[in-house]
Amino acid sequence: MVRFPNSRWTRRRATRAGCLGRVLWRLRLGCVLAGAWGAWPALGAISLGPYVRFVGPEEATVHWLTTDPDVSIVEYGPTPGLGSRVADLTPVTDHRVSLSGLLPRTKYHYVVKERSTGQELSSEVFEFETDFNYAVPPAPELPSPYSEDALTAVYARVAQGILDRTGRTRGYCLDYGCGDGRLAYELARRSELNVMGVAEDSAAIQRGRQALQAAGLYGSRVTLHAGPLAPLPYAKDSFNLIVSADLLTAQDAPGSAAELYRVLRPGGGVAWLGYPPEVAGDLSNWAALEAWAQRGIAPDQAAMQTDPGRAMVITRAPLPGGGSWTHGYADPGNTACSQDERIVGAGMRLQWFGLPGPRGMIDRGCRVPQPLAVNGVLFTEGLNRVTAQDAYNGRIYWSLEIPKLIRVNIPRDTSNLCADETSLYLAVRDRCWRLEAESGQLRQHYPLASPNPFLTYDWGYLATVGDHLYGSSVKRGASYTEYSGPAHWYDSLGTASTAKVCSDNLFCRSKTSGETCWTYAQGVIVNSAIAMGDGRVYFVESRHAVAKAQRTGRIAVAHLWQDLYLVALDAATGVLAWERPLAVSVAPYPAVFFLCYSRGKLLLMSSTSRFYLYAFAADDGSVLWQKNHAWLRDNHGGHMYHPVLVGPTVYLEPYAYDLVTGNVVQSGLPARAGCSTLSAAANMIHGVQLNYDNAALCFWDLATNQRRQMVGSRASCWMSVISAGGLVLSPTASAGCTCRYPLQTSIGFAAP
Repeated sequence: MVRFPNSRWTRRRATRAGCLGRVLWRLRLGCVLAGAWGAWPALGAISLGPYVRFVGPEEATVHWLTTDPDVSIVEYGPTPGLGSRVADLTPVTDHRVSLSGLLPRTKYHYVVKERSTGQELSSEVFEFETDFNYAVPPAPELPSPYSEDALTAVYARVAQGILDRTGRTRGYCLDYGCGDGRLAYELARRSELNVMGVAEDSAAIQRGRQALQAAGLYGSRVTLHAGPLAPLPYAKDSFNLIVSADLLTAQDAPGSAAELYRVLRPGGGVAWLGYPPEVAGDLSNWAALEAWAQRGIAPDQAAMQTDPGRAMVITRAPLPGGGSWTHGYADPGNTACSQDERIVGAGMRLQWFGLPGPRGMIDRGCRVPQPLAVNGVLFTEGLNRVTAQDAYNGRIYWSLEIPKLIRVNIPRDTSNLCADETSLYLAVRDRCWRLEAESGQLRQHYPLASPNPFLTYDWGYLATVGDHLYGSSVKRGASYTEYSGPAHWYDSLGTASTAKVCSDNLFCRSKTSGETCWTYAQGVIVNSAIAMGDGRVYFVESRHAVAKAQRTGRIAVAHLWQDLYLVALDAATGVLAWERPLAVSVAPYPAVFFLCYSRGKLLLMSSTSRFYLYAFAADDGSVLWQKNHAWLRDNHGGHMYHPVLVGPTVYLEPYAYDLVTGNVVQSGLPARAGCSTLSAAANMIHGVQLNYDNAALCFWDLATNQRRQMVGSRASCWMSVISAGGLVLSPTASAGCTCRYPLQTSIGFAAP
């Protein structure tokens, strides 16, 4: 029983007698706690969501989960007065309500409702905007424009079989030797693919264009090009799926296997040439097809499966040496380096540009969560929304409108998203959501491990390693969410901008079962100073009584920096590996405070009146070296850079240090204007080089020391330029900026 000494609750409880009195007191206590610390769970209470998924140009689905079965009711409209209502009176816990007839470029307001004891209870009013509906328009329900013949059913069954077998239903498809577009037509009708067809027969292309226009698909879902099959007028690595209509009936294999391979997307792009198993048919050109493939595709470049005489399936492997960006600072160690070995400064060239645009993003001065890129999927967080798109061609797979997702001032906190090869993980309020990477479907959700049942907590720190999901609990309201106006630029040195978001515990869950593996709670843990590596979790915590007694998790008092400890736990078991008292520069109150792990070393950076660096041995916490140097300026982000750890070198402008010895290996790094911090790949640093009149993404080749500027590009005021899979990716991050930079588009650059 939790008691409240010297409180009115304790005194009133003491005067009550009998079971009824105790029940009434508990109900009253519940109401008081609900008002003070958050909503008290009720029958059918929302446990996750709501959130909105667009499923068509004029249609969206509202999803939410409840703790107990209840009806599904949504009221919505373009004004706070709502006006429309959709209801399903079947009690469920997984609620999905479809909204139709939505207007373009419109902000909608909505509430979800439950019925408790016969009365309807309404949620607060939420919002979504159809401006950010990227759903692919479906094929119009019109008769086939092609004359029916013996091949009509064959093309339909081949298309469905390929989609079922490959699972490639989103992105871009190439019909390599498309004839008059009949297979392209069937693929577009059955999927969300945008299909491009190319053939050398210009008369067939013209017939196909007329037919597809009659079907209402030409230009919106299918495009046909007349021209040679090699070389193709498309960027390399662009297509998620490649098929060939001509191959089903031709005597010779189409074009060039090397050219087909060139435009196939790495990391799961599939070329299906021939018939699926469930469709009758034979390839009379089988011997020629095998020779064609052997001439153009090396055995180590792709996985090749054959059904002799019927089909060849080519699945392209990930690019050798391609890195990933799975966490805010690239990895759980916070190195800010993707380890991508393919990226070089001089050879980068434009791969794609386009959506999402700036309006759906948060003002860039608020220092927002970094994008992620894993296994060819780029994830970008906007203003209470998240978007997933193909990293190689920019095609948007899905987007979700998620109320209360927003988290800003990341240098004083930690990102609320991370990813692995198959999933995106989002910290939303008191839960972590697991979304399937390419579909956006909710697959699992995990509650936090609350350290105190009488306080309301949100999920703070978030990381994933193997089958483990790591999190922390922060008191509700601790995370920064204010983003509008000059006061929330988060560049000043006052504690209103620099107060650190801190957690009351750390915990680990199994991603598969959801079970809690371990929890740790002793001090107040600084979120920005949590790092992982080689089977351990490292963090800085304060065990000072005043810091631990703070009613908020956004701690601005100087006591946070007293009684400090650097702690290491076994990541699998939570068992203490070691701990040591920590004495570092913390006065005045640090503008930023970061912990990184790389190559068996821990690097702590505290920015007080200058940058202070401390290196420790990760096996036992012993001190290796200490360095400090002056800021280049105390404004526009110059006092809050994050260290970049590339191999054995630490970059913290304007110096580079040896990670092992602390010796200066480079000084006088070129001064930059602008507010962003740098990020890197294995052989290149990428960031922004600008003078407030001419913005440019800058590619700094570390081997040659040459810098290449991509003039006109722009990035966020924190870290929005990342690398992965042989790409440098810069999702648009210009919302709200008054600087004079011209481009407001997302961009992907590819290595040669």
